[in-house]
Amino acid sequence: MEKTITTITTDKARQGRTGLQVLFVLIISLLLAGVVWGGVAIWGETIDAPAADAPGGLTAPAQGTGTSAN
Repeated sequence: MEKTITTITTDKARQGRTGLQVLFVLIISLLLAGVVWGGVAIWGETIDAPAADAPGGLTAPAQGTGTSAN
């Protein structure tokens, strides 16, 4: 029984083709991720801001009040 060895060029041996479509998908995905990241950052700032701006908002506790373990 004799085995036959076939030589395949590197272009034919590739599993899939790379090209402009793959580049477009990668760029668009990166841009969409940036838009989502920016949206979440803006949303996070807007829900954090009212606590500091509320009347009587964030106040430090008065000194000398409270309990101490000393």
